[in-house]
Amino acid sequence: MDSFLAVRIAANSLRATAEISDKTDAPTAVRAAALKRGLSIRPLDYDDPELEGAIGLLERKYRQILVRKQLKGDFEAEVIAHEIGHHVLHDGPEAGFYQRHEQNGGDPTQRIETYGIKERREAQANAFAREFVLPRALARRLFAEGLRASDISRSLQVPYETVLQQLADGILLPELPPVIGLAPPAVPEPNDSQRRAADHRGAPFLLSAGPGTGKTKTLVDRIAGLLREGVPASAILALTFSNKAAQELADRLHILAGPTAVNLWSGTFHSFGLDTIRKHHALFGVSEDPRVVDTSEAIALMEDALPALDLRHYLNLFEPALALRDIFGAISRAKDELCSLERYAKLAAEMRANATSDDEVVAAEKAAEVAVVYRYYEEQLRALRAVDYGDLIVLPTLKMREDADFGELMRCRFAHVLVDEYQDINRAGAMLVRELVGRGERLWVVGDARQSLYRFRGASAVNIDRFKRDYPIGQRDSLTINYRSTPEIVSTYTAFGREMRVADYAGSAELTPASPKRGVAPAIYELDDAEAEMEALAGNIRALEREGIELKAQTVLARSNGTLARVAEALEARDVPVLYLGPLFDRPEVRDLLALLSLLVDASGSGLVRVGAFPEYAVPLADSRRLIEHARVTEVRVFDLLQRVEEMATLSPVGRAGLRQLALHLDEAHQGTTPWLFVSRFLFEHSDYVRTVLSGQSPSDDMRRVAVRQLIDALRAMPLTGRGTPVRRALDRIRHMILLADERDLRQLPPELADLNGVRLMTIHASKGLEFDAVHLPCLYAGAIPAANRPPACPPPAGMVDRIEGEDAHEAEEECILYVGMSRARSRLLLYRPTKRGGRNANPSRFLARVPVAVFPASGRIARKTPPPTYPLREVSLSVSLSAADIERYAGCPRRFFYQQVLGLGGYSRTGAFLQAHGCVQAAIRYVRDLEDAGDYDRSHANGLFDQAWKASGLDAHPFAAGYRKLVDSMLDRLHAAADGVSARSAKFVTTIGAEPISVTADRVVAGSASPVVRNLRSGRGSANDTDRLSATLQLKAVAETLGAGARIETHYLASGAIREVAQSDAKYRKRIADCEEAVASIRAGEFPPAPSDFNCPRCAFLFICPAPTTD
Repeated sequence: MDSFLAVRIAANSLRATAEISDKTDAPTAVRAAALKRGLSIRPLDYDDPELEGAIGLLERKYRQILVRKQLKGDFEAEVIAHEIGHHVLHDGPEAGFYQRHEQNGGDPTQRIETYGIKERREAQANAFAREFVLPRALARRLFAEGLRASDISRSLQVPYETVLQQLADGILLPELPPVIGLAPPAVPEPNDSQRRAADHRGAPFLLSAGPGTGKTKTLVDRIAGLLREGVPASAILALTFSNKAAQELADRLHILAGPTAVNLWSGTFHSFGLDTIRKHHALFGVSEDPRVVDTSEAIALMEDALPALDLRHYLNLFEPALALRDIFGAISRAKDELCSLERYAKLAAEMRANATSDDEVVAAEKAAEVAVVYRYYEEQLRALRAVDYGDLIVLPTLKMREDADFGELMRCRFAHVLVDEYQDINRAGAMLVRELVGRGERLWVVGDARQSLYRFRGASAVNIDRFKRDYPIGQRDSLTINYRSTPEIVSTYTAFGREMRVADYAGSAELTPASPKRGVAPAIYELDDAEAEMEALAGNIRALEREGIELKAQTVLARSNGTLARVAEALEARDVPVLYLGPLFDRPEVRDLLALLSLLVDASGSGLVRVGAFPEYAVPLADSRRLIEHARVTEVRVFDLLQRVEEMATLSPVGRAGLRQLALHLDEAHQGTTPWLFVSRFLFEHSDYVRTVLSGQSPSDDMRRVAVRQLIDALRAMPLTGRGTPVRRALDRIRHMILLADERDLRQLPPELADLNGVRLMTIHASKGLEFDAVHLPCLYAGAIPAANRPPACPPPAGMVDRIEGEDAHEAEEECILYVGMSRARSRLLLYRPTKRGGRNANPSRFLARVPVAVFPASGRIARKTPPPTYPLREVSLSVSLSAADIERYAGCPRRFFYQQVLGLGGYSRTGAFLQAHGCVQAAIRYVRDLEDAGDYDRSHANGLFDQAWKASGLDAHPFAAGYRKLVDSMLDRLHAAADGVSARSAKFVTTIGAEPISVTADRVVAGSASPVVRNLRSGRGSANDTDRLSATLQLKAVAETLGAGARIETHYLASGAIREVAQSDAKYRKRIADCEEAVASIRAGEFPPAPSDFNCPRCAFLFICPAPTTD
């Protein structure tokens, strides 16, 4: 049972025994409950020493709840309920009810919150208090009866924010079936190898535990044995890979060892590091509750500084976040290896000194630039007295090395240290453990090198190989009995495991299955194409269901979320219910609410085209466009115009009514609104979105509601401080999270979905630690698994990593991924691959040659019942002529072209010093473009325009003004060189595509030695594929037709000084012309599908409205 479900059951049980009715207000309810528990409530002054600075405190010995005087009645009731929760749920002393430091709010700290006794108890007491003052079931019923959040808050005297949270949980999460009275599952007796491992004492110990062999049970048995021997729980440290694993460990220990286990410290490496830094914050030079900076926030800290750090290789003036994403990956990897900034810089300098080729010089220069950013970033963290994720492990480890007293203090704190999933920790984590245990006599670790999946996070199965070197007196044993899978399945993945690259140090792959033969061998299905593969997958899922394997006992595992998204759509099109969130910010209901948020801060108001289409508003697209255009002309924000729709005579009656209703729902909102509160109020106070869009009882309807609940949680975790308004910060942070793929935690399904009967779809990484009756592994073609090895954009300097991790390490991890996927299956394992993809032959994954499975014919295939998604549009006419830039935009993303060129929407305006500096240079470039035919280029005039723009930007007052000025001055010098002289003719050309005129523009045409030279001026750095673009093809065609075949085209990149000639091979030119013809025909036909891109979408102005709802 989920531990928080047990907490809610306890709260409702107390309500029942205290005879609290659904109409009893919270202050009355908590006093009745306190009386029932024999507790007295004693108010004290805020500075009374008995409170120890807390708002509320349970004095268990004297059966008293101390509470601060003069608290608001509803808040006081929740504080009292919190302390009652401690009395019901826990034993021992309590920490008291403290409010979190405001600087953190729900910051990234939430992701790594310590699962030690204090934090776990506080989280449980908070959940108890919320459920006690307002049970989820009661909140759900009152809302269904028509009450809004404020009505519930007033009638039951519950804090408004608590009501919103209980409504979000009660309405957006499925109701779990009642489990009161169910006994905990029986705990089987350990086998000999489990008992031997649990009873080991006296030397460092590594337990190799293959899939399904009971490693967690053995770990729990060991802890229980230590507790029986009299080892205090507080002297035991159990480090796990994830918060989920830590919680599972705590729950199992509670069942096995009871309340004696409550003081055990269990949690992730990061949470242990955070706990250590908090306890000894003065030693680490940070605040008492330090701010934890994640990658997205780190980028926000550094964006303005990057262009001023005198970088060459990693300078991206227009989008610093892209360069910073790669640089912070390198810095994170450095911290994984305990490499300080000083050592990093030294290694980079040594690389440069030893370089003997141009490539080696460039690699050394890149490493030196990372060192520059590393140094500045560390200075920023110190100034903020903050830490990042890497620091949570690095700082305690290095402090124990450098400070003998601190090291001895930490080593004396724990008599026994246990580590789960040892193969998935990074080198810094391994060294943290070593500092904690010294020679290791009290160390016990468990892992399986064949299940190492997290190399991208710096983890390495090599830690298994290094164990004997790190602990020379160490011993090793194995668990060899598999309790999960049938013999046929065990035989399949162990055969693969024997030949894996990690086999040299992973130990024997052999496992003995504990279950009898079932007679169903694993199978692979080879299908003609991807569509046939999905037909077979759906058919097999339904066939297994008929055999008695419920949908919820089946899973589809894949290497990537992109594959899972396609599988989810294909299965739903065949009426197979699936449970899959996927990338949260791509979901339609989430985009709806983000578009709504964007209305508060984006002056253009483009979000209205999506929000206006909500069922309760039903604003015609034409009316949304009229309002947006009126806002543009009058320079009034769309948000403000919503309050004045009665003044617009051009609106239709239906549109005016819908806009009026939307204005009422946004009446209390403003740019300073807290994002999660705004969304929650919209859902549970103002609108009927829950009753319309989020209605329905199918698994896909449940997933829509869960996605919205996950969004609310994500918005609660946004930092409370930073640049810009809270809503702007939240939306910008979401863009960063998408760009950085930093939203993985939000894809996890809450435990409330465990009983829904739908097929679970998840990545193989997410399936770690889980098991299913049936496992389906589709898309096993070459290129999918093993995936292509993409070396890091910022490789580590030579000498930082003491073991080369190239192609072999990548291949080894990909083998582990397939091994883990196959070993999740209990009774049925089904593999799939298409023999063709996109009309071309598709080779099988090369791993399949080592997987002993027979090819089975696919029977009972299920065809699509709904067609693939389309994007019909109501208004598609584009009467204006097209330009080369239009064709390029359409090729990049037809949907973006639709928003920008057809609907005429404006996007959000990004801010930042880097863009302001970019704009100053653009002012001078525009002067070049606007020169009359044969006009002289005037440097002084260009300088004057630039100076005006610079002054207006306010950049002179920026902390990095000198760096920015140096950068843009160099760009201006290159502009002068490229534009100087007399123009030979206009830089405007016309060509035709499919008999349609296409305008083509360059920036300058100057006389060359033999023929004219056409110049393009670009303020960025450019990329190698610039000359392959459709706009380049059209420019080549137009220039050749106008100036002759001898004319030359070149592009000048002002940021780097590079000059590239625009040229294409004949074959490429012909292909690009055909692409241009197809693009023109598609534009005129009104075909504007979205082109999803992990790179482009987060940077698109129309991210939150795309794809817009169908408008036919």
